[in-house]
Amino acid sequence: MNPAMMLAVFAPRILVSQTFTADTTWVAPTSTYQLETLVGQGQAGGLSVSILAVNVFYVGSGSGNGPAANDWSNVQPVAAAALSTVNGGGSGSYSALTLFKYADGTESIVSTATAYNNAVAGSAAISYDTGWHTSGPITNSGSANIIYTRSNGADATGFGQTFAGGIGGPATPVSLTNIAIAPGASYPLTVPAGSSITITYYR
Repeated sequence: MNPAMMLAVFAPRILVSQTFTADTTWVAPTSTYQLETLVGQGQAGGLSVSILAVNVFYVGSGSGNGPAANDWSNVQPVAAAALSTVNGGGSGSYSALTLFKYADGTESIVSTATAYNNAVAGSAAISYDTGWHTSGPITNSGSANIIYTRSNGADATGFGQTFAGGIGGPATPVSLTNIAIAPGASYPLTVPAGSSITITYYR
């Protein structure tokens, strides 16, 4: 065997690392039979959003435009109804309630259409401030807010794997090893904006 042939036979293989951040098609080298590592991370989901469900204001002076007809047990179902609506997911609106309760025994009520957008179904919860009560007369102020997750991140896919998008925040990276591939084959990769797929392999 001449020296040039020996050099070709015993030439060391090179470890290559590639990161993809957009849709593409990767073609495997003809000398590569597996990925040493495959790390994928889906797109981040939208962050949590807080919107008003009910505001109750207890006012010591002045008068409302009607007699006092509501207590805490009346406003609690309004908050619950808003929660149920947002938990249905998607986009829409509900009536947020603002109640002014006056010390002279009168009250005023304002109902406002409140929009929610791209809500993840089942993600909503109610946050009550310290003045909120579920029953009894209204003698102080309090509020209830709906907190929901807005949009799941899109998945990244490639090499027969799916890397889930985040729910209300960053996606969790997934790391795999020794992924068999076919030398010379083409592999389509779906990589939404903000996601990534990283591979290492020998060639």
